[in-house]
Amino acid sequence: MKITAPLLLLPLLLAACGTQSATPTADASTYSAVMGNSAKPSGPTYVQAFEAAFERELVAQGLSGVLSAQATTPKSALTVLKVSDTTARAYMKTTYPAATGCALDWGDGTATTTITTPSVVATDKADHTYTKSGTYTVKLTCGADIKTSTFAAVVPIQNLGLFETYSNRDWSRDNDYYDYSYAGAVYDKGFSFISNSNYFMRQRGISNSPISLLLLTYGLDNQNSYFKPTNGSLFNLNTITASGYYSSAIITGYDISGQVVGSVRFDNIATRGAPLLTQTLNWKKLSVVKVTSEGFAYLNLDDISATIIDN
Repeated sequence: MKITAPLLLLPLLLAACGTQSATPTADASTYSAVMGNSAKPSGPTYVQAFEAAFERELVAQGLSGVLSAQATTPKSALTVLKVSDTTARAYMKTTYPAATGCALDWGDGTATTTITTPSVVATDKADHTYTKSGTYTVKLTCGADIKTSTFAAVVPIQNLGLFETYSNRDWSRDNDYYDYSYAGAVYDKGFSFISNSNYFMRQRGISNSPISLLLLTYGLDNQNSYFKPTNGSLFNLNTITASGYYSSAIITGYDISGQVVGSVRFDNIATRGAPLLTQTLNWKKLSVVKVTSEGFAYLNLDDISATIIDN
């Protein structure tokens, strides 16, 4: 069944008529249907077609061209283009008097973007890059008039690349497995790594091999081995790549109230030839991760993917 463009544009036309609309305007998938299968949702051709579709909506609403707030009933329009998995582009048109003021809220807690009004161009636009995955409500507010659209951001989880700057070490201690270099307290990528005896470690005989950190632990009651943001902020721990050293190591994440968020064991023992293991955790709003064991052990920490949450 053929779907005509006017039918697809109906939600935006209805939204423009009210003063408290929560109906999202047309998104990229809608415009893809309007433009047909020949337009792919990326590249300059797609963007041009997206913008042309929005301009047609403005014409239908009587919002096209450069309008004076004194010459028309104040109106606003909003739609959002997916520039990339992390970047949204908002297209807007406002004819409210400057005294009313219009602002665009990206929905992620960042500062709002002030919109020029009355619009002095055919279409105002602004880009925004999200730093965390999630579905965000993008909101254009002009006085009591609110228009909304949504954007689903997908931010890839990436390792922090811990300890990469510690390659120039005095690897003076070794055994049959690895070379060691005493480290003391370690501060890297915004995190503090603390234990009674930290060592950097690399696999002996392999040039430029990845460097990991050994954090000493010696019992379930040990409270002296941990890592957390240096500035005291909360953080999300997505993944951790590690192993036990000499025996199993346990990590436990705690929230700001001291409640346990999660706990995992690393039974892959490096000194027995076991490889590193990556565990997916997705622990949220941690204050600290503590390292314990059932006996004498180290956590052989290679890397984490984590996000420090600004207070």
